[in-house]
Amino acid sequence: ISKSLLQFSIIPIVFFLFAVTYLIVTVLKQFKVVFKSNVWQERLVSGVIMLIMFSDQKVSTTLFSLTHCVPINGKQHLLLHGDTECLQSWQIIGLVSIFLIIIPKHLVFLFGPRLLSLGLISRMQYLTGLFCPVPLLIHWCFIYFLKPDTPTNEINRSKYNHKSLIVSKQKLLEDTYNKFDEARMPRHLCYEGLIELRRLMLVISSIFIMNAINRLVVMLFICVFAFLYEFSLMPFRQRVLNTLSLVCLFAQIVVCMINLIFAFVNFVEANIPGFAYP
Repeated sequence: ISKSLLQFSIIPIVFFLFAVTYLIVTVLKQFKVVFKSNVWQERLVSGVIMLIMFSDQKVSTTLFSLTHCVPINGKQHLLLHGDTECLQSWQIIGLVSIFLIIIPKHLVFLFGPRLLSLGLISRMQYLTGLFCPVPLLIHWCFIYFLKPDTPTNEINRSKYNHKSLIVSKQKLLEDTYNKFDEARMPRHLCYEGLIELRRLMLVISSIFIMNAINRLVVMLFICVFAFLYEFSLMPFRQRVLNTLSLVCLFAQIVVCMINLIFAFVNFVEANIPGFAYP
C-alpha cells in the first residue's frame, strides 16, 4: 500500500507545481511585470489537460487496486495487502472518487473537446469538468442534447472570453482527425475520448479479473476490437499517425497473445498430472 501511494504521490505534487506557477504568474501579471497576453493561460491549461490524460492510467490503477477486495476466511480483505480489511474510511473515499470522478471523467474526454471547439462551454468549464465531472456533465447534456436546434453561430462565445482557444481547438481537431459520418462515429464524440475509455477498460480488466486466462482473453478482445475499429475508421488525417497507432495496437495484440499462450501452458501444467512444458 505504501509503495503504491508513494508512486502515486508524484501526480499531486506536479499538480501543486502547476497551481503555484499559475499563482505566481497571475500575481506578476497584476503588477504588469510579464505576460501581457493570455497565451500563457492557454499553454498552462493545455499542460494541465495533458498531465491529466497522461496520469489517468496511473491514478485509475492505484484507486482500483486500493479498493479491490477478496474474501479471506469469511471477511473481505484488500488483495494488494491481505492483512488489511476492506471498507475502511480511506477506501470509501477511493470508491467515491472512482464513481464520481474517475469514470465520469472519461465522458468529459469523450464529449468535452467537441463542446469546447463549438464554443458551447468555456475553457475553465472543461478544465473543471476533469476534476468535478458529474455536475458539469449534467449541465453539458442540457445545453447540447436538450437544445439541439440552437445554431452554433448564435452562441455567445464572447461571454467566455476564450475565442482564441476555441479557434485553436477547432484547428487542432480539424488538423488531427478526419471528419466522420454519423454511421461510423457520432459527430459530438471525440476520438481521444475513445482512446481514454479503451485504456480504462484495460485497467479494469487487468485488476478485477482474477483468472489469468479470462483476463487475457478479455484484454485481447478489447485490443482486437480497437484495432479493427481504428483500421476501418482511420481517424487521423496524417497517414503516419494512423500507421503508428495501428502498429501500437497490433503490438498490444501480440503481447496479449504471447501472455495468453504462457498462461494456458501454466494452467495445463498445474491441472494435468505428468504434463511438462518442453
